[in-house]
Amino acid sequence: MAACHRTLRGTALWDSIHAADHAFEVGANYVGDASFGVTGTVAAGAAGLDAFGCVVVGFITALGGGTCRDVLLGRLPIFWLVAWDEALLCVAVCAATFFAWPPLARRRGLSVEGELLFWTDTVGLGVFAANGALVGDDMHPAAPPGRELHFAACAACGLVTATFGGLTRDVLLRRPGRILYAHAEVYAAPAFLGGLATTAWLRLHGRRRRVEAVLLGVYATVHCRVFAAERGWRLPAWATAAR
Repeated sequence: MAACHRTLRGTALWDSIHAADHAFEVGANYVGDASFGVTGTVAAGAAGLDAFGCVVVGFITALGGGTCRDVLLGRLPIFWLVAWDEALLCVAVCAATFFAWPPLARRRGLSVEGELLFWTDTVGLGVFAANGALVGDDMHPAAPPGRELHFAACAACGLVTATFGGLTRDVLLRRPGRILYAHAEVYAAPAFLGGLATTAWLRLHGRRRRVEAVLLGVYATVHCRVFAAERGWRLPAWATAAR
């Protein structure tokens, strides 16, 4: 396999493979943006925000986690301030959701706690967990010796990317952040496990296997989230003294 890669390197086929891998990563990131844009907008609408408020909250839900990650990593300026595509996609998806969701919800019996939004949110969680870990691992080539991100830090980049946008949404909507409270099934743990899976694949197989790393991270996150939801698993809560 290594000999095959050395043979292909520098050829047109090698360039096309890298272009396809890059296109896959970009497309997966768009899926995550759209998924969280929808769920953030619906949550804001259910809380009574107007059109501008829903778009802002949806935008923050989609891009807030990646923003926090880039600030922690020192990747400045923030990615969506440099490239306009993700910001434009999020605004368009949030605006479309604001106008389309109410009639669809009435016609199809959709709800904020329904299965459609659960799967939409779960897909976004998986994509961002894998993508965040990938971005963390990308810091290796540029880091000076001894300053590379360790294994768990790359997985934590996935956790931050996948959950901090939703945490900011919850703060803006004045409701308990789901990753900090025991009122819902575990949410941050699947994202961290997905980041671990992506990072482990990259460390074992090298950066040329990026697509497989993303797919593995998405699968691990989605599988763990669904497994936890089906069984109602929650992290231990603070034990209060018996009266």
